Amino acid sequence: FLIEEDPGLLVMKAQHGLSEPLLSTCMNVPFGRCLCGKAASEGEVVFADSIDDRHEIRFQRMSPHGHLCIPVRSGDRLLGVINLYVEEGHRRSHEEEVLLTAVADALAGAIKQRQAEASLYRFRTALDNSADGVFLIDRATMRFVDANTTACTSLGYTSEELFSIGPQDIKPHYSREDLARVFDELIHGKVEVGFIETVHRRKDGSEFPVEIFFRSIKSGGRDMIIAIARDITDLKKAERDVKEREERYRGLVETSSDAVVTVNEMLEVIQWNEAASRIFGYSGDEIMGRPVEILVPENYKRRHIESSLR
Repeated sequence: FLIEEDPGLLVMKAQHGLSEPLLSTCMNVPFGRCLCGKAASEGEVVFADSIDDRHEIRFQRMSPHGHLCIPVRSGDRLLGVINLYVEEGHRRSHEEEVLLTAVADALAGAIKQRQAEASLYRFRTALDNSADGVFLIDRATMRFVDANTTACTSLGYTSEELFSIGPQDIKPHYSREDLARVFDELIHGKVEVGFIETVHRRKDGSEFPVEIFFRSIKSGGRDMIIAIARDITDLKKAERDVKEREERYRGLVETSSDAVVTVNEMLEVIQWNEAASRIFGYSGDEIMGRPVEILVPENYKRRHIESSLR
């Protein structure tokens, strides 16, 4: 049995020779239930030489037998339980329990390694499917030592090709010395997180804009830099589109033959075109920031104020 998502439940993961009734009734055993569950909840070896009152899981025509349940532990953490069926009347043996505890310890090491490998695989899969490029850089050599799939794909390099170059080879606006200074500030704690906005150059020579966050870590006694690069091509295009729309709007306003006056929530003038200057007689410098009501004739001011308040 192993413990999986539910920390209070034993899940059968392997068995040999169990009958169908046992397979269905013992597939999931809560902590504290029957002998295996008691071994899990108490964290101690549980022995029974027969089907006694502790054997809560039963079915018709169950053959006489006993149990030896060994907790599988890694430090203070319970990983599972080994359950052995023994013949009815089997005498408890200290030597057997020492041997089986050693087996459980060896099994715990294997389980921990498999769990670590599975966790690493899940993390790597998530990392490779990230929308951002993630690079690991050796500061001493100024070369890439690892990168996710997105990083390689975005630049058009295979991982082997990428690991033969460094960050200075894909950043045309930064020299090796420039980047070394940025990295050293991180390593020496002058800044916690580094940031630059620049461009990356692909293998084919084309370029695209990126924003990059840097952090430093220690790995095997070496200073490493983690760089997370986000492609901001769409963001830059959106910014250009907004700027172009604003420029077109300003052009329309400035060339309009009608007065165009824009006010803020305080009813202060924040935009004023040439036609407004011609019609009202105020220059832009004179009117900007002043209340718009100064443009309203006296006999209309009360109505204007009441309308604005609504």
